[in-house]
Amino acid sequence: MKNLKRNILKGMSIAAISIGLLVSSPTITPRLETSYAEEFGCNLKEDQVKRAYEEYYETYPQRKNRIAVKEGRYIANYADKEIEVPKRFIEEFLNHLEQAKEQGYFEYLFHEDLNHCHAGLPEEHFKKEYEGLSMAEIREKSLKDPKLMHLYHSRENLTPESPKKNNRNFLGYFDGRKIRLIHPKKENEHHTVFDYDKEEMKEHDSYQTAEGLLIYFQAHKNGLFQLKDGTRLDIEL
Repeated sequence: MKNLKRNILKGMSIAAISIGLLVSSPTITPRLETSYAEEFGCNLKEDQVKRAYEEYYETYPQRKNRIAVKEGRYIANYADKEIEVPKRFIEEFLNHLEQAKEQGYFEYLFHEDLNHCHAGLPEEHFKKEYEGLSMAEIREKSLKDPKLMHLYHSRENLTPESPKKNNRNFLGYFDGRKIRLIHPKKENEHHTVFDYDKEEMKEHDSYQTAEGLLIYFQAHKNGLFQLKDGTRLDIEL
């Protein structure tokens, strides 16, 4: 289990694995069988992002492992197991996105802006309640846990000097609290959580995440879920 856990703010890599797409324009070749996790690293220029997003929204294939409705319940496939996703989790998750959108923390729900988050739990709570469980069991149980926290990253592919980097990391809670922006240090070139304000983040130093407990999401015209502005999206565990 030690290999499954790492500190969410000290030992977690911010960069996702690139699939090596060579993109010279916003025209993207669909990858039907991949997960959203593999759609990372296209590195479009800022003036190309909007057009690429519109193409993704209208034409990109939906993922086979996205959350779906089955017999009136939200279900998802994770680690070769079908698990139930609580309605409360969906509501809180969408609320995180609504708040972040209102506060200007992202513009587009796709890999060139905001498309994933890391799930974390307090260290002692994790040890007591989750130690020894399989990844599927951890995932299913955590979706019902009010101590769950999400660390979101937006604008991963912007250049370090972009002013938008200043508000690219924020936290979402499942206990009723509003989302919270992590303010980077001035000298932090890339504005990741490796160099955050230590005093500001003191209460979160003990949060743990199990590798694999990420959530991917992407806007799509046929998405199951919808934000207040009409944007539809799918969610993939």
